[in-house]
Amino acid sequence: ISSYRKALELDPNNAEIWSMLAQIQTYNSSMKTTDEERKVALTDALNSIDKSKDLAPDDSNVAAIRAFVLDWNSAPAMAGDRAQGLLVEAEQEAVRALNLDNTNILAFVYYAEILIDQQRYTQAEQNINKALEAGQNLMDVHRVYAYFLETQGLYNQAIEEYKRAMEITP
Repeated sequence: ISSYRKALELDPNNAEIWSMLAQIQTYNSSMKTTDEERKVALTDALNSIDKSKDLAPDDSNVAAIRAFVLDWNSAPAMAGDRAQGLLVEAEQEAVRALNLDNTNILAFVYYAEILIDQQRYTQAEQNINKALEAGQNLMDVHRVYAYFLETQGLYNQAIEEYKRAMEITP
């Protein structure tokens, strides 16, 4: 996070750096020990991705990462009454990312994650399968596939996919 912030000091109008910062801030939120710390980290991530979207409103990767950030912000413990609205906005952003680039692997992955959170497992499986076909070497593909398998009660397979994700991005 500090490295991305330093990069933004040198290039504050770089949408890609802002989106990468938002992605890392979102992942980092899971390492926080209290809901309040996690909420601050997720709010920071949302602010970063919104800055990225302001700079590059038609960038498919920015839209995909914004969908991811919105999805994690929609956790009921973080969002309260806003949870459902954030989840709907996350889905809309994922669809927008795919409309901008229908080959965007991250958009398929994050859309699948959102669909899992909405308990729309058939659609989630379709999207994660598209991502698996094209993005075997992306950590998020295996992380979300593992999450999907976990929701289906396929725990041993989920563990193997989580291990693959960790091998790609330790």
